Amino acid sequence: MAGDELAIEGGESVREEPLDFATPVLGDDEVENVADALRSGWLTTGGRVDEFESAVADRTDAGHAIGTTNCTSALYLSYRALDVEGEVITTPLTFATTVSSAMQAGATPVLADVRPDTLTLDPESVKEAITDETDAIVPVHYAGQATDMDVYRDLAEDHDLALIEDAAHGLGGSFEGEAQGTLGDAGCYSFYATKSITTSEGGMLVTDDDELAETARKLRLAGVNKDAWEREDTNRPSWHYDVQAVSGKYNMTDVQASIGIAQLDRLDGFIERRRAVADELDARLADVDGVEPLAVRDADEHARHLYPITVDPEQIGRDRDAFDRALTAEGFGTSVHYIPIHRHTAFADLDRTDLSTVDDVAARLLCLPLHPEMTDADVDDLVTALRKVAEN
Repeated sequence: MAGDELAIEGGESVREEPLDFATPVLGDDEVENVADALRSGWLTTGGRVDEFESAVADRTDAGHAIGTTNCTSALYLSYRALDVEGEVITTPLTFATTVSSAMQAGATPVLADVRPDTLTLDPESVKEAITDETDAIVPVHYAGQATDMDVYRDLAEDHDLALIEDAAHGLGGSFEGEAQGTLGDAGCYSFYATKSITTSEGGMLVTDDDELAETARKLRLAGVNKDAWEREDTNRPSWHYDVQAVSGKYNMTDVQASIGIAQLDRLDGFIERRRAVADELDARLADVDGVEPLAVRDADEHARHLYPITVDPEQIGRDRDAFDRALTAEGFGTSVHYIPIHRHTAFADLDRTDLSTVDDVAARLLCLPLHPEMTDADVDDLVTALRKVAEN
C-alpha cells in the first residue's frame, strides 16, 4: 500500500502499472469480422454497412440508421438534410465539431449555459436564446446523461425548430424509456475508439423521417443517387449514377462496420460494467471532501460514457490542474471534457447567453477513468488515490 506522501512529491504511487483513462475492448470476433471483410474484396460501403445499420436501427427502435465516417459528419448531414441555415442553440460543454459542423453547413451556433447538477444543456438558458433567427436546438447528452428532451421537444414544436441530438456519448442510454438519439428529428452517435462501442472511427445518423433519411443517404456519398453496392443490384450498368446534390463523402466502410457488428453484440455487457463501476464510484466518493461527482437523473438510463467530477480548490488546497497532476502521478489517466467552446480561438466570437455556470465549472472539471475493462481492484485503487490526493 502506498504511503501518505504524494507520488508527485516523492512518495510511493498507488499503482505501479498506470490505469488508462479509456481503452477500446476488442476481441476475436472483431478480428475475424475484419479479416472476413478484407477477404471479401468489398471494402467500402456495402452489405456489412447495411447489416450494421439495421442492427443499430433495431437496437434503438429507429426507423432509419445511416452509417457515416464519424459523429461529426452525421451532425453535418443532419443540418444539411433538415435545411438548418439559421441559428443553432447548443451547449459550450461539448467537442468542437458539434458547432463546427453546423458552421460548415451554413448555420450559426449560439451557446446556451448548462445545468449545474448534470452539466447538460439548461432549458431556461435555451429559452432565453431563442430568436426569430433560430432554426434548431442541438442538445448534447453529456457523459451519457440524457438531457431534458421533454422540454426541448415542446420548445421545438412551439417554435417550429429542428431538434437534433448529439448522442455521441449516448448509445446504450435512454430517456424515459426511449433510446438517446431517437427523441428528436435526428440523432447522431459516435463510434470513436473510446466510445461505448467502436468502429475505430465512425458514426451513425438515426431518424424516423423517411425524407430526411433519403436526403442524408444521398448527401453522405457526394450527392450520388445510388452507391456502388446499390448499383450492383440494378438492371443498369454499374457505372450509371446521377449526382443530385453538392456534398462531400461521409460514408462508412464495410471494414468499419464489420467491427461495429461484433461490438454491438457486446454493448449490453459494456454498459452494465460501466454502470457498475460508476455506481461504485458514486457511493464511495460521497464522503470525499472537495470531490463531487455529477448528479444522476436515473442510473438505469445513464449510458455512463464519462465519469466527470468537480474539484473544490478551497477544500482540497490545490486547483484542478494541480489535483490532476497529483492523481496522474499516482498512476491514473484523466482528461477534461471539455474546454468550453467559447474558450477556443476559432469560436471566441460566437453569440452566447450568460454562461456563468459553465465558466464556473470549467476550471474545476475533471474526468476519471471509466471503461468496461476496469476491475474491482482498479476501482479500489482509484478511490484510494482520490482520497490520498484530496486529503494531502
